[in-house]
Amino acid sequence: MTEQAPAAVQQRRAQADYWVYFDGELRRYGDSHLGLLTHALHYGTGCFEGIRAYWSESQRRLNVFRMPEHFERMRGNARMLHMEVPLPVDELCAITVELLRRNAFTTDVYVRPLVYKANEEVGIRFHDLRDGFMIV
Repeated sequence: MTEQAPAAVQQRRAQADYWVYFDGELRRYGDSHLGLLTHALHYGTGCFEGIRAYWSESQRRLNVFRMPEHFERMRGNARMLHMEVPLPVDELCAITVELLRRNAFTTDVYVRPLVYKANEEVGIRFHDLRDGFMIV
């Protein structure tokens, strides 16, 4: 077994304290877990968006780039994959803003919402599977 670099260990410890949205609630990253048999991990049954937030030193705040448009696009993409994003766009935006506030980032960040098939079972069926959703 190789020894991990101190910076990597430090980053992982900090990451465990990040706030995320998972299973319908705001919680710490370190308290959020996916099972090894999660359908999306085996079959790629998920879709995501990448939302940039840029830190403005002069304004001392993050400016999120076209957040509603990203969530609208994600809803359409999920629909094509027979998945549902569980909340309306305005609530998704509010949750994202709250995550950014709680995490108190003072640098550019990348927000990753993800909708996925969450059942923990191996099998190629796609119907009657629960949708999971997270924002990290």
